[in-house]
Amino acid sequence: MLSKAGRQATRRGDRGFTLIETSIALLVIMIALLGLSSVFVYGVNYNSGAHVRAVAMAVAQQRMEALRQGGFDEVVSSAEPDVSSAGYHFAVATDVTTSGNLRTVTVTVTPQAGSAWMRRPVILVTQRAGTGTGAYYQ
Repeated sequence: MLSKAGRQATRRGDRGFTLIETSIALLVIMIALLGLSSVFVYGVNYNSGAHVRAVAMAVAQQRMEALRQGGFDEVVSSAEPDVSSAGYHFAVATDVTTSGNLRTVTVTVTPQAGSAWMRRPVILVTQRAGTGTGAYYQ
């Protein structure tokens, strides 16, 4: 036989949750959180990859600026298999093609670690003209 307080609780529908309802709710929440955790792992991997590519871009820009500051005759092709920057390792290749008084400089920086999309090279291309006389200098 229920007490007066117990009878009032059942009449108003204030019985609470059963253990089975609580367990099912926890199971549904756990499955949803497991699905979200894969999204977070995906996001962290791509953010770290974007950081590596940003560092590779900075290395390429520094190399391009160094070539720009040197003399026209100092701009030559080169390859460095291991350049370290910000704790990452890169292969840096500089390709120079000459056409008359114009040189096309291509700097390619390839990250040496990470997933396949992170190891795609960063490529900067510019042209540099030497000083001299010609049709455009008169």
